[in-house]
Amino acid sequence: MGLRKQLSGFTVMLLSILILSLASVAVVSIVKKGREDVAKFEREQYKQIRGRLKDLVEIALTMVDQRYEQMENQSWLAGYIREEMIKGDSLTMTWSNMQLLDTYGNLAREKLTQDLLDEVSKLRYDGGNGYFWITNDRLPYPTMVMHAAKPQNNGKVMSDEKYNVEKKEGRNIYSYRVRLSRMNADTAYIEYTMNKPGEDKVYTKMSYSYWYEPFGWVISTGIYTDQVQEEVIAYQAGVDEQLRRTMVIFFGTAGVLLLLGALLSMRFGRRLSKAVVAVQERLKRLSLGQEVEAVPIVRSDELGDMSKSLNDLLGGVKSYTEFAKAIGEGELETSFTPLSEEDVLGQALLEMRESLAESREQRRIQTWLAEGTARFGELLNQNSQNLDSLTHVVLQEMIKYLNVNQGALYLVEGRENNDEHLRQVAAYAYNRQKKANQRINPGEGLNGQCMLERETLYITDIPKDFVNITSGLGNANPRCVVIFPIHNNEDFFGTIEMASFNLLQPHELTFMEKTSELLANALHTARANQTTSELLAKTQNMTEELRAQEEELRQNQEELQATHEEMRRKQQDLEVQNTDLIRKCDALEAQNRELAIKLEIIESSENAA
Repeated sequence: MGLRKQLSGFTVMLLSILILSLASVAVVSIVKKGREDVAKFEREQYKQIRGRLKDLVEIALTMVDQRYEQMENQSWLAGYIREEMIKGDSLTMTWSNMQLLDTYGNLAREKLTQDLLDEVSKLRYDGGNGYFWITNDRLPYPTMVMHAAKPQNNGKVMSDEKYNVEKKEGRNIYSYRVRLSRMNADTAYIEYTMNKPGEDKVYTKMSYSYWYEPFGWVISTGIYTDQVQEEVIAYQAGVDEQLRRTMVIFFGTAGVLLLLGALLSMRFGRRLSKAVVAVQERLKRLSLGQEVEAVPIVRSDELGDMSKSLNDLLGGVKSYTEFAKAIGEGELETSFTPLSEEDVLGQALLEMRESLAESREQRRIQTWLAEGTARFGELLNQNSQNLDSLTHVVLQEMIKYLNVNQGALYLVEGRENNDEHLRQVAAYAYNRQKKANQRINPGEGLNGQCMLERETLYITDIPKDFVNITSGLGNANPRCVVIFPIHNNEDFFGTIEMASFNLLQPHELTFMEKTSELLANALHTARANQTTSELLAKTQNMTEELRAQEEELRQNQEELQATHEEMRRKQQDLEVQNTDLIRKCDALEAQNRELAIKLEIIESSENAA
């Protein structure tokens, strides 16, 4: 398809899209406005109904309030007469008189209440179709006090399921009126469905209720809203008709504009296509990578500017090609100047070069971190059995790997006797004055502060007397000092302090923190191994002692057994001797009894003589 046809088709399509877009926006706006007008009309109608319902209830409420005031006045008068008769000297107030007075007051009150209900029941509006009804305020189901259109419901508890006709959730409308009116009189509106008296057809109705607390009444009235729905439907039909007419006019006008646009685009396309073909042919050859000569500039309009821009592009393509080739060969330092500040491709090439350089640097850093972590992991594993060797080797290798100038390593001591402090266990390139201060209490100096906070301290503003780096050229203050904790989770083992002439980079600080975690694990393992060795030695000593004690006990047991045998033999001998003594004792006792008998005989003989 030729350029002229494409231009004409594109113009027609663009006009069509534009007209359809405008038409769509216009239709949506009109439809939205129509819906908003209908919704507003409906809200206004319901607002009027609510206002009217409230005004009608206010009329009945005024009547009820006046009658209540009258009852209160009568009650006050009866009480006043009672008090005066009781206080009077010339009158005697008997019990029967008091009862008669109370009965009269109650009857009068009931009569006034019934008259009030009759008057409210006679109130009508809307040509006699509007009326009032009153229930008490008891729950869960109130009792009908007065219904102007259905007097057969008077005195009836309104609990029947046929009253569950509230429009939203099907609630009992009489119970719902009591709850709403007692909560807030301004919102006690209910929409429900109900038959008109004497009709079977169901209508939509809105009621308003007011809770009159002195009587415990809920005064209500309602208006059928079907007419409002009919008015809304009629209003909607008018809006739809207006929308249809507007759309007919709009689309008719759009069709005429579309036709005129097509004719104008065809005429303009014929004149423009000749000038564009020359540029098009060169762009086609350029897209194939062929060498293209400059376009002769014979026009001073936009096409002339386009030809000039094409010539500039041809020069820029050459520079883009040379720069891209250099980047592809890894020569990221090759200079390149974009055609202008708005040269997107040139800026993209520069950003690509920067991205490649940044990526190369990131890979270098990741490789450096990975190699360093592996290197220190191996060192820690090799020296995990000797704590002193572990601290010196790690400090020395870390200083060399980070290319810093000085360093010291401090470990926690005194934890077992509640005298926790830091003590320097390894140093590198520190002078004697720095080494002399080996004990550091919590919060004392930077290391003590790091001990409390357990966070890395990176300082670039170094005090003059903090530390000096000594070399063959003299003494100088470092540019930065970093102190990072040696900890793993909740276990804190110590700190590492380093000073350097060069500022440390973020990835170097990251490496320090990772190395400190590895060192913490290694220290934990070393201390565990040391504790295990000590416990093993103690266990071996205890085992030897137990063996010696066991041998001694065995010998004692053998001696005790021999002694026991000797005692058993002696006991047997004693038992034999004891048996002999018992026999001898028995013999002596027998002899003693014989002698006693003989003595008694002799004494008896002497007494007889």
